[in-house]
Amino acid sequence: MPVLINIAGTNGSGKSTVVRWLLDQAATKEPLMVEGRSIPMGYDLTLPKVKGIVHVMGAYEVPTGGCDTIKNIDVAFKHLERQNGMGKHVVYEGAFVMNMTRGPAFARALADPLYILLLTTPLAACFQAIAARRSEQGEGAFVQRKNIEGHHVRAQNYAAKMRQAGARVRRVSREEAPKTLWEILTEHKETW
Repeated sequence: MPVLINIAGTNGSGKSTVVRWLLDQAATKEPLMVEGRSIPMGYDLTLPKVKGIVHVMGAYEVPTGGCDTIKNIDVAFKHLERQNGMGKHVVYEGAFVMNMTRGPAFARALADPLYILLLTTPLAACFQAIAARRSEQGEGAFVQRKNIEGHHVRAQNYAAKMRQAGARVRRVSREEAPKTLWEILTEHKETW
């Protein structure tokens, strides 16, 4: 049975880093190109010890990856449904897919298990990560603290709503997230 795994958390919490770790584990990585896009819509992976294809949504050739590179919530959820409908495991992350209406409705309609890995990265570390990324991109290191604090509250509320909608939610540190992600994909291990 395919599983869906949503890596959720505050901006700068390490969502894209966790997914990049998974991409590095792939035996094969096939980009899914869609007409009109210069970057992939996602990647189909084969991974050691994982039965079936794992689809990772969004592009990761840019600093902020994942569903945020899709930019349209309707397109993102249609793509998510299509990949799941093809029997693939799906891993996805991004700030805008933590939608308080679409996310829970999607979770309630699913037949397959949906896991939410909520990253518990401290806000100070999130601020530092965002400042470093902005600086690398030549944008300056200024970070709007109130925006990030708001994203933190939103991520917590999103996880609570997703749990109410039937998703399996687990709070994990950025460091333990790859191991937990791997356990779900290889064993469908439930420790919640």
